[in-house]
Amino acid sequence: MQASSIYSIVVALAISRSEAEMANIYGVCNFYSKPVHFINGEQQKNHHNDCTSNPCKSSDGQGCGCGTSRAFIPRCESENDFNGVHWMGVSIEGKPTWYFWKNDKEQVLYGGTSYATRQKLSDSIPRMSKVFVHFDGSISIQDYSGGDNKGFTQDCGGCEVTGKIIDIKCKAGGSTCNAAWAPNLDQNQALVCDSCSAPSGSTSHCTGDFQVTNQHSITTSSTSIDQLGGSYEFGFEAGIDFIADGKMKASYKVDYQHTWQKSKSQTDTTTSTVSSSCALDLPAGKNATAAASFAVGTLKGDVIMTVLRKDACNVQDQSYHPATVEISNVPVTQASSSCKWVGAPCAQLDKPILI
Repeated sequence: MQASSIYSIVVALAISRSEAEMANIYGVCNFYSKPVHFINGEQQKNHHNDCTSNPCKSSDGQGCGCGTSRAFIPRCESENDFNGVHWMGVSIEGKPTWYFWKNDKEQVLYGGTSYATRQKLSDSIPRMSKVFVHFDGSISIQDYSGGDNKGFTQDCGGCEVTGKIIDIKCKAGGSTCNAAWAPNLDQNQALVCDSCSAPSGSTSHCTGDFQVTNQHSITTSSTSIDQLGGSYEFGFEAGIDFIADGKMKASYKVDYQHTWQKSKSQTDTTTSTVSSSCALDLPAGKNATAAASFAVGTLKGDVIMTVLRKDACNVQDQSYHPATVEISNVPVTQASSSCKWVGAPCAQLDKPILI
């Protein structure tokens, strides 16, 4: 009877040990923007399972993460167990350490920033798992399908991230942004007053307004969106108008569509009307020209873009990102120079005379 009891105890211990060995962590996958460090509280003397995972840059999650040498998930069933470092932890700069452990009595995993704040992570104890740090810094335990050995396949697929830019507004709100205008250079434009074909005895009145056509380079930059990594589509087709009060009458519209990468650099061509105080009453049969000078510069405005990200593991996050828009070759709408008309008979344009 005594031998039988001893045998039963040995068998029970063997079964318990076998089941415990089935609950292993094989690696850490990191889709957050900062490195994460994994520790096994029960192995802090030799740091056998410690590893650091840098942010994953792979779109399909392959070739990412760090291996934990098949770390056995500690059993923790009380606060005393927790204080005895029977847990695994994930630390991220600027965030409290997140701990997790298994409860054999309840056959579940728990996790949280302390024992008191623990939450149930699963309804069972998975045999093979990996730690998954999502793009928003939240952490979950995901199934691992690699071989049951100490190596980690660096397969971090299953929670791929997708994102869209779902809105864009001026920094101050609305869709017409006040922008700063800075001059770069002066351009000259010839004004022509042609009265060659006018009826004899008539007088032509010429105004000083003229049109100028410029090609604009439009750049939109946002350091924080670039730091998110990945490719972001615009979930809408819309435009934002930019205007510099007191410098120009017309606004300049920037359209956003397709992807963030394609929208960061654009070109556009516009025709603007530049007003001048140059005016002339010219008798029939004559022609006159005048040179007008106007300033051309860069229009610079600020917007806020809303990015919606989510992954295949049902983690979703909406964030707001400042962006700067610069539009080159934007002319002021008022010429800066005084006018000096030079005229000649229509047949002798090569011999200008002052009029």
